[in-house]
Amino acid sequence: GLVRDCGGAGGQPPALPGQLAEQEARAHHTTLPEVVARQLRVMARNWQESRAGKTPATDALRGAVKLPPDFDERAALTEELQKKHGVQG
Repeated sequence: GLVRDCGGAGGQPPALPGQLAEQEARAHHTTLPEVVARQLRVMARNWQESRAGKTPATDALRGAVKLPPDFDERAALTEELQKKHGVQG
């Protein structure tokens, strides 16, 4: 899906969500609006399944890790992707 791998190739910085969506559209010979619509349908289905109690294993994990209020998710993701792909920050 769209959120498979956000890391850049060959030392490139991680791709932005819009870039990932464009790549996904090209890879599947479809349009950007169709990619976004498909992703929104997946998100809605996941949300509905969670609300209906159909995802007990992942629901049980929600809130299990307490992060500091000043935790920067984007910086943490960028750092981990840089480590994964051997890119110096």
